[in-house]
Amino acid sequence: MKKVLISAALLTVLGANVWANPGDEVKGAVKASVTTATKNGVYNLVYQGTGMVKVVITNAVGEVVMVDQINAEGGFKRPYNFTTQPSGSYTLTVMDRNGKASLPLVHGNAFAQTRPKVQISPVQDKKFQLTMLGSNSEQVSVNIYDAAANLVFTDNIEKQGSFSRVYDLTKIPAGSFTFEVVSEDGVVTKKQF
Repeated sequence: MKKVLISAALLTVLGANVWANPGDEVKGAVKASVTTATKNGVYNLVYQGTGMVKVVITNAVGEVVMVDQINAEGGFKRPYNFTTQPSGSYTLTVMDRNGKASLPLVHGNAFAQTRPKVQISPVQDKKFQLTMLGSNSEQVSVNIYDAAANLVFTDNIEKQGSFSRVYDLTKIPAGSFTFEVVSEDGVVTKKQF
């Protein structure tokens, strides 16, 4: 009986090492790396090893973009063309008999898709300059609230990139003002004067 249990356990362990299942990750066992783009949007996967290799490429939300199977003989260098893919973060999951490695890849101007910088400063009495740098949103809304938290002005800006505007609030009764800048990703900043 002991021999049967030990044999079953050994077969289970050996069977798991033949091919990696999703969720099984053996850190450092798979020897693979991704090089930066050699041409616009073409990245190379460099693999060292022998046997059947499965490559699954997913986007930032986990959707499978591509699946590839390669019979490696000592290793390979395989180009992947991302020119038709939108800018963003991707993961190349490389699976072989030794396990699985997840390799991050940032394509296009995804580095530029960081949180935009917003500066709001008083220019003179009840006049404020708003400057926004690095917006990737197609539409940005500037909402201005009075001291009682009532919306007194909205400016919808349909421009991608950077912009600067001066807001004249001299016709609004005295008190404090709150500027709220909202992009497609949500509230970027909120500042009270």
